[in-house]
Amino acid sequence: MTLDIRGDGYHLQIEYKGVFDLHKVGIAVRDWLETRGYEFHEDQYKLKKGLTKGKILEMYWNGYRNYNEILRYWIFVYAMAIDAEEIEVADENGKRKKVLKGSLFMRFDRGLTFDYRGTFEKSKFKKGLEKFLVDYVYKKKLDSMWEDKLRFKMYDLQTHVKEILGMSTKSSEFTDMW
Repeated sequence: MTLDIRGDGYHLQIEYKGVFDLHKVGIAVRDWLETRGYEFHEDQYKLKKGLTKGKILEMYWNGYRNYNEILRYWIFVYAMAIDAEEIEVADENGKRKKVLKGSLFMRFDRGLTFDYRGTFEKSKFKKGLEKFLVDYVYKKKLDSMWEDKLRFKMYDLQTHVKEILGMSTKSSEFTDMW
């Protein structure tokens, strides 16, 4: 059973305008997820012609991690570069590299999958048992602990991406949570 908490209206986002290295941002998201035990996937990559002179790039990334024997954490990242023009700049070592100039929009969502192994899918009785477990037995843990922990991990990922873009300090008010 997928407990889709993405539909709860709570998500994080970043809106950035300027010069950015989208490849570096993508590597940072992947590395952040993989170092915390998430399996990283790039679902889609779209390249479109922009309304003005630049391009529109869309990327859909996600990562999942099995938290325990019944619960799987998901983090979803959507990134869109709008009116992106490729330019060359000098990096820290003086070498020329290609980066993008334009606007970057990123959205961070989360999700929980209960019974990711499909144990309760085998019979009508087990499906009823699963509903009972989600609605009554694990309800408080789902609402106050598991979902909360995942939300603060999402804050941490957002802060990490902001660091890469040069938008924020090295920590946030949520750094010491969970």
